[in-house]
Amino acid sequence: MTTSHHQQSGSPEISPLDLSTGPQFKAAEDQRGDWWVWRRVSAKGWATMRRCDSRDEAERLAEALNDGTDPEEAARDA
Repeated sequence: MTTSHHQQSGSPEISPLDLSTGPQFKAAEDQRGDWWVWRRVSAKGWATMRRCDSRDEAERLAEALNDGTDPEEAARDA
């Protein structure tokens, strides 16, 4: 599903230099309660990347993407 939402988190500001060292993916709910993997698009902005069936699935996928692990392999190992 390629639907995209945009979210600006209430977390502290991140400088552009921190963007390259911080996590590029996170698991979070949207306003409807659906779980998504979010991709960092700027120092303050995030965009949805993939909708997940559960919090656990979203967290595993985000962690795998941040670690550089093959997401499909991570899903099989879970």
